[in-house]
Amino acid sequence: MKKILVYTRYDRDGASSRLRCYAYEKAFSDAGYELEYLPLFDRKYLKSFYHNFRKPPLRTMLSLLRRWSELPGRRHRADAALIEYEMMPFMPAALELKHLSGMPFVLNFDDNVEEKYRRILPLRNKYNQLASKAAGVITGNNFLLDKYSVLNHSVIKIPTVVDLEKYRSCSTGKFDTFTFCWIGNPSSYVYLEKASEHLKEISKRIDCQLLIIATRNLRRRPIPGIKTRFAEWSEENEVKYLKQSHVGIMPLPADDTFANGKSAYKLIQYLAAGIPSIASPVGENVEVLQKSRGGILASTPKEWADAAEKLFFNEQFYRLCVDNAKAAAPEYSLDKYGPVMVDFFRKATGI
Repeated sequence: MKKILVYTRYDRDGASSRLRCYAYEKAFSDAGYELEYLPLFDRKYLKSFYHNFRKPPLRTMLSLLRRWSELPGRRHRADAALIEYEMMPFMPAALELKHLSGMPFVLNFDDNVEEKYRRILPLRNKYNQLASKAAGVITGNNFLLDKYSVLNHSVIKIPTVVDLEKYRSCSTGKFDTFTFCWIGNPSSYVYLEKASEHLKEISKRIDCQLLIIATRNLRRRPIPGIKTRFAEWSEENEVKYLKQSHVGIMPLPADDTFANGKSAYKLIQYLAAGIPSIASPVGENVEVLQKSRGGILASTPKEWADAAEKLFFNEQFYRLCVDNAKAAAPEYSLDKYGPVMVDFFRKATGI
């Protein structure tokens, strides 16, 4: 049995790691591979981050030191590696490549994380250097697909997908109040705050509430003028909250490079939950909504409020978006992409 080292950013509680790496454990196991997961940051790190909205300095340092101490000799214990972004933050590409010498590796990106190094000259091209030496690169959207296809001949787009069975098995009614929902983590909550004028305009026109599915600690950062409720996210309750809502939202700023390189996972979750969505016409949002026709793209506060009114008052249009969302969901499912992920990894690494 071939063994793969999986270097993740977080353990299962971290959304990117759970969805881009842990979710494929069964697909790899069924194909005859043994996976060893090596998360950089643990549950306590995430709990502290979600509570305080900043990276805990001591836990960050301890996590980096632990990862550094684990690197020597790892490549002799496996046949290949799957790496979420990078093995060691703030380590130059040359040192990472030294630790990977002789081992084929595949990089896995869901967002344009290169932005964090844009102002750090020695690391500005780190991801480009890693990608050019990788056996393959997995990207979560077209922005990253185009970017890394120039650097590597073995690149594939695999969206951040859902386990549809979780959605099919959850049956629940709707909230009594017409509810717009947003799901995410504290680091992306800033995009919702920047869209406050959009949300205020909606609240002026229709009787509604906003549901934040993240951490209740975000109550310390409410958006003024909007009736809001906060729900503590968990892997067990996220589907219930989504299906109880009426419309999902995903605002993003058009002039933000990181936002343009984000995956549209929120929209994919809304499709799976069978609810229409309103989203900014930015990056992968455009691809998902134009293909699925499960919602409306909107830019200005007026356009957002017009879209909300249409979904609120036009029952026929709302129903059409629901049907389109349900029909499109299998195209963004783990059932579809599990075999695709394994096949790509096998061909790229040759194991």
